[in-house]
Parts: sequence; C-alpha cells; structure tokens
Amino acid sequence: LIDYFWKTHDPTNPDGVAPDFGQPYRSTILPAGEEQMRDVLASKGAAQREFDKPIETVIKPLGKFYDAEEYHQDYVKKNPSNPYVRGVANAKLKKLGLQVQ
Repeated sequence: LIDYFWKTHDPTNPDGVAPDFGQPYRSTILPAGEEQMRDVLASKGAAQREFDKPIETVIKPLGKFYDAEEYHQDYVKKNPSNPYVRGVANAKLKKLGLQVQ
C-alpha cells in the first residue's frame, strides 16, 4: 500500500495534494508502531530516487485517530458520477493499473 501511495500524488509538494491545496491537504503518513515506521521510512527512501525534489510528506507516529464521516466512507464506490471521482480518483486508480468502479 505504501508503495502505491508515492505513485498517486506529488509527495514533493508541501502545500497539498492536487486538486486540493493548503495545510489540511498536505501529504501525511501516520504509522502505527515502530515496524510500520521502519517500513514507511524504507519505502520513502526508495521512492525518493524517483523524484528530483525532496519528498515533503509529513511522517509522524499515529496518535488519536478519528473515523471519517459516514458520507466519506467508500466515497468512490458510493459516488461514481461525482466529478472528483471521475476526474481524480479514477485517474489515480487507472495510473496504478487498478480497476475503476
């Protein structure tokens, strides 16, 4: 999963992930435990070789976690005709060679 993460957006942009920009949309990884942290940092090191600029993704240990609102759960599946889903989410799935809803 973490290897897909680096391929679905520009992790070198500290100002967010297209098409959404600003502090709330910055690229972030929250590993749950030391093993996940090691895996994330190793994956970041490998991914860095694919970019000309430094990866700016925030990586910090998982703290308190809140589930997204119900309407955000399975958003792509529930909203296949939404412009964001059709123009952004589905494009990312295709880029990864995954099935589009």
